[in-house]
Amino acid sequence: DYLYELQAFLKDRKFGICVISKSGTTTEPAVAFRLLKDQLIEQEGITVARERIVAITDEKKGALRTMSDREGYETFIIPDNVGGRYSVLTPVGLLPVAIAGFDVRALVKGAVDMRAYSKGNGAELSATYVSCLEGENTCPRADKCLSLPVWEKLDTLINDYLDSVSLA
Repeated sequence: DYLYELQAFLKDRKFGICVISKSGTTTEPAVAFRLLKDQLIEQEGITVARERIVAITDEKKGALRTMSDREGYETFIIPDNVGGRYSVLTPVGLLPVAIAGFDVRALVKGAVDMRAYSKGNGAELSATYVSCLEGENTCPRADKCLSLPVWEKLDTLINDYLDSVSLA
């Protein structure tokens, strides 16, 4: 399976771990993290492993928060008011993007610019453009649309988050 192949690939290689979990108790990521953490400790020792593990988790509670505090892992916070599916512009999405070498400031600036552009044009839309959300909803199927509530919630969540972002 994938995890077995990943562990074989990482054998005798230098690597780090970025574990992302609000609670730290979801089975699949928890098992994968523990296996990879054990491999990292075995290959590099506990001190180096602690320097190469980053956790993105709850600010105050949960198994991953407890472990991170105990082991001294660098941590970033998953905001309480942002659900998992909408977390791309939080540390959940931005740290992996930064690790991959992309310009996070440019990404966030683009989102903020899109928000300003959409407000300036009177459209109620976010970085995710959906024509149903533009001004007065003139779609003849709006009252029967099953996906419109999802887009409206996504639009609200993204706009609320972008309103709180500072690039300073």
